[in-house]
Amino acid sequence: LLSAADFTVSLHGSSSGLDLPMKVVDSFGAGTPTLARSFWALPELVEPGVTGLIWRTGPELVALLLASIGGPGLLEQDDFLEAAIAATITPTTLADMSCHVRARFAHADSRWDATWRRIALPVFDKLII
Repeated sequence: LLSAADFTVSLHGSSSGLDLPMKVVDSFGAGTPTLARSFWALPELVEPGVTGLIWRTGPELVALLLASIGGPGLLEQDDFLEAAIAATITPTTLADMSCHVRARFAHADSRWDATWRRIALPVFDKLII
């Protein structure tokens, strides 16, 4: 279902600022970029303009959502979104971000189980033997 979407929206808010939302990880695993709510550690996971976009305020999220469905013309009608217009996304931007996400995260060698077998399992094998 996630892979059929053009993008996902993460409303995750971190009380510590240090955790990473698994919904974004799930989105990337499906090859889908995300529009994620900003907090301190999020840029470790979401690379703006490459794997998704980060929003800070409700009006910024609205601007991104409107841009994704209607293009920049829709945004120009709303003065209160003026500051968020700079973050406008277009269908081309969404397609580019989807390609980046799929290239980085959707390959078999970047799946959790393949990464575990390649990196962590050998360490545990040495400890057990």
